Amino acid sequence: MSRRLTNLLLLAFLAGAFLSGWTAFGIGTGWVRLPLVIHAVLGFAVVALVPWKSVIVRHGLKANTGRAATSLALLLLVTVTIASGLLFSTVGVRSYGPLTAMQIHVGGGTLALILTLVHVRQRPVRPRGDRPGTAQPAPGRGGARCGRGRLRRCIGCNHPAAAAGPGSPRNRLVRARIRRPGRHAGHLVAE
Repeated sequence: MSRRLTNLLLLAFLAGAFLSGWTAFGIGTGWVRLPLVIHAVLGFAVVALVPWKSVIVRHGLKANTGRAATSLALLLLVTVTIASGLLFSTVGVRSYGPLTAMQIHVGGGTLALILTLVHVRQRPVRPRGDRPGTAQPAPGRGGARCGRGRLRRCIGCNHPAAAAGPGSPRNRLVRARIRRPGRHAGHLVAE
């Protein structure tokens, strides 16, 4: 999985978990089961992304950009938040000294949201069209080529829909069968 996709999924899962948690908190009792199930599934989805995110973290720590403190604090907060939520919901741990497990879970999640915003702000990402070697999607066939390149990056080059790039023999045959103005419908024209 690409770094970009991993980070976007992680951001979406964390935002969804935050919103579903506060929705469950706002509902209180009664209809709270559905938001809590969504909250738990999103929490497990965050945990499922740990192997991919660990590769990104190791790469970032090797780069030594001086922004590791925010990243490590965020890692600690997310770990404490998920651990306290799991301990509260499965084992039944209710308090740690003067604080309840739910206070630690909610406080850690709120602080993690603030640190996530700081973390994202410290790492600006250029839009796809501004990167060297990429072009803005042109109207018509050029936009389709650009879209196919994005598909190839997302799902990998082994997928048949993505493997037929602009210069592949398969793609030339497909383009040759396209009916063009002024040509006979069944006439194949090689490009």
